[in-house]
Amino acid sequence: MKTKFFKLKNKKNVVIITTLIVITLVLIFFAIYFITRYYKSLNRVEYDTKESSLYSYYTNIKYEYTGKVTLVRDGNITNIETSNDDTIQTNSIPIYYSEDTTSVILPQNMGLYLNNKKKLKTTYFAELSYDVANTGTQVYLKNNNKNIYIDKGFLYDGNDLYFFPYETKVVVDGITYELTPLSYVIACYRDQVEIYDRQNDKYIIIEKTKDDVIAYVDSLVINLTTDMVNYNEKDFSLLNKNIDALTSIQNQ
Repeated sequence: MKTKFFKLKNKKNVVIITTLIVITLVLIFFAIYFITRYYKSLNRVEYDTKESSLYSYYTNIKYEYTGKVTLVRDGNITNIETSNDDTIQTNSIPIYYSEDTTSVILPQNMGLYLNNKKKLKTTYFAELSYDVANTGTQVYLKNNNKNIYIDKGFLYDGNDLYFFPYETKVVVDGITYELTPLSYVIACYRDQVEIYDRQNDKYIIIEKTKDDVIAYVDSLVINLTTDMVNYNEKDFSLLNKNIDALTSIQNQ
């Protein structure tokens, strides 16, 4: 009798243990599934361009993206996928809205240098927008349905691209270019300089430069040739090439 009871009890324990194992495996499966989906969502963003197409410039050639446009992050690379099954591998070149002239998408991590000497970064897929208030231009970073105010400054991709959220003056070989908000400059050392003026949708290429390319943003003086910022007459600082080492403004 004891043996029979022991067998029944043993079978019952086996059923309970098996059930617990199955439940645990199911829970692990769903946990992995939802975690994977969450991280995929961080590396993927979709845009419906029915109201406003997107575009970017690559050496004076304008590429327009229409229909469903998806930005996909793959390692350190951002791909632009369109509904036409086209895939364009992009670098830090900004992506603009055709109709909304006050917003821009930054596909890569960018170093953010402010006039209060703060060094931060914006992470890939960051979207900046600006409006003009009584006190002047104000720029914001969209983050989780919140707007983070960005003070006067500039962004740098760690190579040759400088993005200017605010109005900026850029001097190339003695010629001054007055740039509107959300413009950018690509400056290679003693070589070609590319300037994009956002509000005028004007792209300028200067084939060769003799002098250093200098930008002026509020109290900042930036040497785009040597990748150096001057906060005042005595306070110089080299720009950080390792963007990922900077603290994200989204985490502030």
